[in-house]
Amino acid sequence: MVGSRTIEWFTAEIIAGLNDVLRDAGYDLVVYPIEGLEARDAFFEKLPVRSNADAVFVSSFGISPDEVKRLGTAKIPIIGINTTSEGFDATVGINDKEGIKLIVRHLVKLGHRNLLYLYENFSSTLGFSSHNRIVGFQEACNAIGGLTARTLGVQEGDNILDVAISEMMASDNPPTAFCFHQDSQAVPLFFPTAAQWPVHT
Repeated sequence: MVGSRTIEWFTAEIIAGLNDVLRDAGYDLVVYPIEGLEARDAFFEKLPVRSNADAVFVSSFGISPDEVKRLGTAKIPIIGINTTSEGFDATVGINDKEGIKLIVRHLVKLGHRNLLYLYENFSSTLGFSSHNRIVGFQEACNAIGGLTARTLGVQEGDNILDVAISEMMASDNPPTAFCFHQDSQAVPLFFPTAAQWPVHT
């Protein structure tokens, strides 16, 4: 199950990789998007009753110990992918917090002192692992003196590219580097007229 109604590149790669392995082993992969609390509650209540799965992969968001326990009643393996929760049979993931800290230190080494981190607002109730990127950015910037750095949450449906350009054009002291929460948000800024504005994800 994935904690989103849209499939970003990262999740698409996870699905493709799982499908390659599971298909060859004779299993079908069913993707169950979790869009909010109602869908989440329904999943954890119905799966053990249905008993129609051989394993569950939880990708990119956290689940509570009670939810892990409820999944456990189905007597099937529970695999966590990029989640900070505990109680899984196996887990694999990346360090979101350390990754963004490396980016901040790299930008500072290049001479940047005015950073802006942009992301699309998302529900905190699902416990997305990517929230650690925002925390890591703030921690890294707070640890380095002489930085002007801030985070900016963009409302769902607003064009994050428009917001980035507006921030750049409207400020007397515009950011010299943008950090984007996701690749899909950064890619539209890679055009020649913005080459002087480094973009990092």
